[in-house]
Amino acid sequence: MRGKDIVPPIHRSAVFQFESLPDLTAAIAEGDYVYSRWANPTVRAVEETVMELEEAEDALAFSSGMAAIATLLLTTLRKGDRLIVLRDVYGGTFEFIRDLLPRWGIEPIWIGLQDGQNLTRLLQKEHRLVYIESPTNPLLRVFPIEETANASHGAGALLVVDNTFATPVNQRPIALGADVVVHSASKFLGGHNDLIGGFAAGKKDFMNEMSKMRTLLGGVMDPHAAFLCWRGLKTLTLRLRTQSNNAAGIARHLDSRPYVRRVWYPGLQSHPDFELARRQMSGFGAVVTFELDTDVQGVQRFLKSLRTIKVAPSLGGCDSLITHPASTSHVGLSRSERELMGIGDGLVRLSTGLEDLQILIGDLDGGLKCIENLSGK
Repeated sequence: MRGKDIVPPIHRSAVFQFESLPDLTAAIAEGDYVYSRWANPTVRAVEETVMELEEAEDALAFSSGMAAIATLLLTTLRKGDRLIVLRDVYGGTFEFIRDLLPRWGIEPIWIGLQDGQNLTRLLQKEHRLVYIESPTNPLLRVFPIEETANASHGAGALLVVDNTFATPVNQRPIALGADVVVHSASKFLGGHNDLIGGFAAGKKDFMNEMSKMRTLLGGVMDPHAAFLCWRGLKTLTLRLRTQSNNAAGIARHLDSRPYVRRVWYPGLQSHPDFELARRQMSGFGAVVTFELDTDVQGVQRFLKSLRTIKVAPSLGGCDSLITHPASTSHVGLSRSERELMGIGDGLVRLSTGLEDLQILIGDLDGGLKCIENLSGK
């Protein structure tokens, strides 16, 4: 008896060989491994892992989070359809829906966080899909998933939830009624800032339709990226535990510091969605967003002063990363669109890593000291 792989091998082959033409045609008909744009064993291994984590019937891996989102929307929507979109979404998602979907005769209806309670009234039969993030990027607002799922299904619409910030460790949208969950795997799922990828997970029939669209669009995850993500998922819960503890400690510390106008973290009682987060999530996550009481020059000086925390436009890795959303993730939005989301020039977003908490706090305090020196007080 042969042993089995503990770690899935990286199948780099673009195509797979068969003994005869009938064998090849049978493999195509059965959906076997034939061509890696269609399916690949290494990619399938990580898909099955995400499927289990999200408690979904199936999952698909993509070349990026945006590839997953774009494929999902193009699978679901047709000319004349309308979709409801939470305004507080990732900048790339916002731009794709704002700029591209109307070209194909699809109308987005934007809603704010305050519309969550009125969604049943807003939904009409022509709305095919409702798209939300929870927690949102970058203000970490929490949207009621179960209530939104009930309202969406009552109008015959699908509910899609971007679960990137929470991860399946802290939130299970499908268990709360969502139809599809999407992720940027470049963030917490991969966890080491060394891959670009994305996922969608949901019911088997819908994933089959998405798989056909993925094949046509070509946005499948590379086998090496799939292996790196599979490896990252092995430590997801352990990483999140330390990262979330760091985030909670930093949020509490910054909440009382000078030159910090406001701290956004779902685990703080001052957060507007604290009670909803306690009901809906099993943990509050590893991202802290805060608004500095200074101008853009002060923000630049604060960021430049940091030594342990790295200035970089991403999140979810073992290293603590900090960014300025108005200049990075949401730079493609107009100032008025950013203001509607509450994204001002003083807002920064911190993704906590695995470093010692006191080292991170000391680094942030050093940055705040630079703002104090700049102000001359």
